[in-house]
Amino acid sequence: MVPKLFFSLLIALGASFTSFSQVVTTADDISKAELIMGKMVENQSRSSSDLMAIGGLLMLDTPYVAGTLDNGDKEQLTIYTTKTDCILMVETVFNMVQSVRQAGAGADFKRFSENVRMSRYRDGIVEHYSDRIHYTTEWIRQKEARGLVKDLTMDIGGITYYHPISYMSRHISQYPQLASAATDPEAALNLSVIKAVENVLNYESLCYIPKADIYSIEPMIKSGDIICIISDTPGLDIAHVGMAFWRSDGKLGFLHASMKAGKVVIDEETLAQYPKIGIKVIRVL
Repeated sequence: MVPKLFFSLLIALGASFTSFSQVVTTADDISKAELIMGKMVENQSRSSSDLMAIGGLLMLDTPYVAGTLDNGDKEQLTIYTTKTDCILMVETVFNMVQSVRQAGAGADFKRFSENVRMSRYRDGIVEHYSDRIHYTTEWIRQKEARGLVKDLTMDIGGITYYHPISYMSRHISQYPQLASAATDPEAALNLSVIKAVENVLNYESLCYIPKADIYSIEPMIKSGDIICIISDTPGLDIAHVGMAFWRSDGKLGFLHASMKAGKVVIDEETLAQYPKIGIKVIRVL
């Protein structure tokens, strides 16, 4: 019911349905992507969680760079593997896993980029800023609807909570593509779609595992599970994203692109120590 309403809203708002024509990337980024997928192919008999962990380890020390998708005046499919932020690191590894699952040794950058397009953009459309999936909650629900991931949060001790999503539409001055909505038709379209997305996301309750309960449910978490750190900011669903990783010391760690460290790291804090409020746990299937 919700997806049908969602797409009806987008169509009513004039969302267009076209395909992209090129990928913004570099030879170094292509080379690194294919190297990591090659390592995954060597281990393709293992679980998708294991492949996520392998990819995450191969992304270690990749520089943290924010805002790489927002360069230029036009929305384009932009793919970097030699620099990243938190959600892009997870998205990158996730789509490498999808490519290897689909094609085995035939996984290449072309297939990977197509998977990124379908993962990052609603219905694979790359035209407007608002075609991009900005809220992690929508990203998760889209993947779950496609049978690619399972949100384990409620199954392993999660609770529901009231935290309406509205951050982007309430803080348009922080987003150049929305800030001029009062005078620019493109920005107005983007803002209308973002508001529609927020409304649809709020039809379903949010859930998380409280920080105090994380240690007790650790045995049910695998290395490579996607970990979403719950935000305490009004209107914002997820503050940070990374992966669970069982460390050599036997403790459950957090592998993520860290702004503080300036690169992808396995954090010094354990997963149970890291969040302020709690986490979501998402397993790649």
